[in-house]
Amino acid sequence: MLRLYRTCYILIAMLVSFSCVASAQVRPADNSTIKLRHPVELSADDLAFVRSLPVLHVSAYRHLPPMSFYDQLSDKYEGISIDIFAFIAEQIGLRYQYYNDGGGYVDKKIEEFSLGKFDVLLPASYVSSRDGLFTDTYYKGFYSVISRKSDQLQVQDVKQLKQYRAGMINKAAVVSYAQEFVGEMQLFEFEDGVLYEALRNNQIDIAIFNTGVFRQDRYRFELFDLEDVYRLHEYPRSYGFLFKENEQNERLVSIFNRYINAIDNVQSVRKHEDAEQRLVEKYIQTKNERQLLWGAIIIGALMFAILFIAFRSRQRMLARLAESHIQISQQHDALQEANMQLECLSRTDVLTGMANRRHFDERLALEYAGYKRTGHALTVMLIDIDFFKHINDDYGHGVGDTYLKKVAIVLDSIMVRSTDLSARYGGEEFICVLPNTSVLGAMVVADKIREAVSALHMEYPVLLPRHVTVSIGVATLLGAKCDAQQLIAYADAELYKAKNSGRNRVSGILLDPSVDSIEPVAGNAAAL
Repeated sequence: MLRLYRTCYILIAMLVSFSCVASAQVRPADNSTIKLRHPVELSADDLAFVRSLPVLHVSAYRHLPPMSFYDQLSDKYEGISIDIFAFIAEQIGLRYQYYNDGGGYVDKKIEEFSLGKFDVLLPASYVSSRDGLFTDTYYKGFYSVISRKSDQLQVQDVKQLKQYRAGMINKAAVVSYAQEFVGEMQLFEFEDGVLYEALRNNQIDIAIFNTGVFRQDRYRFELFDLEDVYRLHEYPRSYGFLFKENEQNERLVSIFNRYINAIDNVQSVRKHEDAEQRLVEKYIQTKNERQLLWGAIIIGALMFAILFIAFRSRQRMLARLAESHIQISQQHDALQEANMQLECLSRTDVLTGMANRRHFDERLALEYAGYKRTGHALTVMLIDIDFFKHINDDYGHGVGDTYLKKVAIVLDSIMVRSTDLSARYGGEEFICVLPNTSVLGAMVVADKIREAVSALHMEYPVLLPRHVTVSIGVATLLGAKCDAQQLIAYADAELYKAKNSGRNRVSGILLDPSVDSIEPVAGNAAAL
C-alpha cells in the first residue's frame, strides 16, 4: 500500500514539474542587434568628459513594447530603447544603472522624472509640455483605436472619432493632440491600469493606446473581447531619450545624437516587433501547460479517491497504532521534561540559585565570539568576599551560606540587563560578564555592587552579624590580542590589586590595541 502511495505522488510531481520547467526557459541575450552605418569620431576631450560624469540613474518602462519591457525570467530590461542606450553607453564609456521603481505608466514616470528621482527616461515621446532635453528620434510608433468587439465599430477615417467618447492614459503623448480629432467634451483621461476596464464597463466608447503595448496586453490579460479597429497613421509618434536639463547633459545629448544619427537599428526593431508572435506562442504554450496541469490534477484526484477507499479499510488498525503512539509520545515528553530539568540543574548553583561556573564558561564563549564579530567592548568582573574564611570560622558554614545568598541577591538586583550574566565561580568568589560595556561603565556597576554589599549588615543585622565587604577586579577587552581565559586572568589580577590596596575596593584595566602581546597573569583571587 505504501508503494502505491509513493507511485501516485511521484507521478503527480513529475507532471507538475514538467509544466513548470517548460515555462521557465530563458532566451540568451543578443548583443548584435545595433550597428553603425559609419564610424563616430569622439575627441579625447569628449571621452574624458563622459568618463568624468557620475553614474546616471536610468528609468525604463517595464511594459512599453517594442521599445522597452522588463523580462522577469531573465531579470533584465529588453527592447529597442534598451539596445540603443546600452550600445551608445558602451561605445562612449558611460556609467549608468537602472532605477527600479516597480513599473508605472506614463503619468507616474513623468511625475517621477520631474521630481528628479532619475536622470534619464527611456523611451520618451516628444511633447512640448515635458521638461527636459530630448535626443534625436531613433524610433517612430503609432497609437491604435481600441473598441469592444461586440460593438463592431468600423473606422475608416480619423474624423469619425469625434462621435465617440474616447479614453486615454493621463499625461500620455496622445493627449496633447487628441483634441484635434476628438471633441474636447468627448475626451477622458484615466489613471494607469484602469483604461481597459473603463472601456469594458462602457464608461467610454473607444480607447486610444500604444499599438505595441495593446498587442501584448491582449494576450497577457486575455482581452479577447477588445480589438484594434484603426491605427492613427496620421499622427506618428517620435521617440528618443529624455535627459534631465542641465549644462552637462546638453553636451551628453549632443554626443548621443551623433550616435543616433549613425545607428542602424533594423535588427533590433525586427527582433522586438516580432515579440507579438512570440507572445502568442507563449500564450498557447501556457494554455497547453494549464490543460496538462488540469489533467494531472484530475488523475491525482482519481488516485486520491482510490487511496481514500483503501485508507478507510485500514482505519481501525491505524486507530490502535495511534493510541500506542500517544502513549509513547507522552512518555517521550515526560522524559524530555526530566532531561530539561536535569540540564537546568547542571547549569545552576544549588546554594544561590544563580548560574554556576559551567554555565558561565559557555556564556563567556558565546559573548567572546560576539566580541570577535562586532568589536564591541567585553568586560569581565571578579568579585570576592573579604575575610570570608573568618565568617565561616567564627559563625559556622550556615551563616556563611547566608552571606553568599545575600551577595547573590545583590548581584541579581544590579545586573539587570538581559545580556549580562552573574555566576558563582567557586567558594566565596563570583564572576560577571558584561557585553558591550566600557571599562568606566563596568567600574560604575562594580562600585554599586560594592556599596550594596557593604550595606547588607545594616539591612540584616540578625542574619548577617558581621559587616562584610567585597573586592572587585574589572577587565575590559577592546581590540587587544587576548582570549577569553586571558581576560579572566586580567580580571583576577585586578582583584589581587584591589585586595592588596586594602580591600573593599574596585580595580580595573582596559585592554586596548596598545597592548601588543598579553601573557596569562598568575594569581588566584580566591586565595587572597
